Amino acid sequence: RTIEDTAIGVPTDLPKAVKAELRASVGGVVTNSWDFWLFPKRAPRAADDVACAERFRSRLAGRYPGLRPMADAAKAKVLIAPTGAREAAAALDRGQNVVLIDNEDTPVNVTLGWWWLGSQMGSVVRDHMVLKHLPHDGILSQLFFRISKEGTPLPVADVAEKDLVVFGEGGEKCFLYLSARQLGNGAKEVRVSGLDVVSDTPEGTAILDGILDWLSAD
Repeated sequence: RTIEDTAIGVPTDLPKAVKAELRASVGGVVTNSWDFWLFPKRAPRAADDVACAERFRSRLAGRYPGLRPMADAAKAKVLIAPTGAREAAAALDRGQNVVLIDNEDTPVNVTLGWWWLGSQMGSVVRDHMVLKHLPHDGILSQLFFRISKEGTPLPVADVAEKDLVVFGEGGEKCFLYLSARQLGNGAKEVRVSGLDVVSDTPEGTAILDGILDWLSAD
């Protein structure tokens, strides 16, 4: 028996991102469902107050026009830099806000099936303002798989348990994927490790948008 193609309408005027479920049934006997994140159309976000390391700047410039080069770090409100960059440490000392990114280009670290378990075996995704544009379920669900790489083994210096936003267990180790903390001098620091917020995906962009919203807020 041939199953005819069926057109599925997707809303294009969403006010915010939502989680949607597609359900299909064949003759009321065979059923299945799939989860999706649906995102509203996004306009480029001006980033004149953000300085960025060249490693990321060339890939983010189309989404964040006006990104400053690393040489302008002292003039920016927010700095995006690789983890461990000396410019990031100097910016935090000055009271500026910083996004630290690493492991964004490592291989995808999740697969379906218990017989293919890698170092990612279960995660917690806490509610936090940096994830306000992402309708997550509180876990690292399949909708994260495209941007999920390997995080940084915990513990991480200067990152307390209360600072962890996305973190997970990997058998013998636990990993940091995203943390957010405020320093005593008022500076804010977000670490992103093993979540690819640099590539041009709607879910990665939603996370980075939320991070910049939180860091740019007074």
